[in-house]
Amino acid sequence: PLPLSHPRPPCPSLSLPLTDSMAAVGEPTVEHPPVAQPEVRLELPEPADPLLDQLATSHKEYVRLYRAGRVAQRENALGELERLGAVQRAPINDKEGRPIFVFFPSRLAGGEEKGLTLEKVMSHALLLMHDTVVVQDKPYTVIWVTNNLEPDRLGYFWFRSTYKMVPRAYHKNMRSLCIVHPSISTRLMLLMLSYLCLLYTSDAADDSL
Repeated sequence: PLPLSHPRPPCPSLSLPLTDSMAAVGEPTVEHPPVAQPEVRLELPEPADPLLDQLATSHKEYVRLYRAGRVAQRENALGELERLGAVQRAPINDKEGRPIFVFFPSRLAGGEEKGLTLEKVMSHALLLMHDTVVVQDKPYTVIWVTNNLEPDRLGYFWFRSTYKMVPRAYHKNMRSLCIVHPSISTRLMLLMLSYLCLLYTSDAADDSL
């Protein structure tokens, strides 16, 4: 008799994990460009300054330039101005203990090539001096370093408009003005400015009566 045939046991199924390399065989790879994340900037409101609010009515241009300097300071945009060095606060005080502010007007030409306009330099100067001269109402000293090898870029009309633009605290608190290497034109301009100071002081005294 023929032997009875027994059913063959089923083979165990072998399941392998499907890797990324195996799945990618025969399928085109699509690379998606990274999605640019929107820049989030946190705008913090500037703290109230009652003194600036008072000056806003009588010295609008001063307040505008000072606040422009504050904005540049918050945005860390003062690096080029500080490297230019047209306006600096000396690391030491004078012999009377007063802070010293040093001006190098000959460096303005190098700043224009980098987009540092005279208005930005003035904003930086007011930012350096405002807290000492206006807020703390302290006396100070100015050193003006001229360069006789180049023509003076700041004429009489600029000094006159700047003198009228700043608050009175800058006038009464400036106890010393030192000019290094003054030219003949600078000496004449100082003579004219001294006459302007006398007129401006007399007008201010009349207004206070």
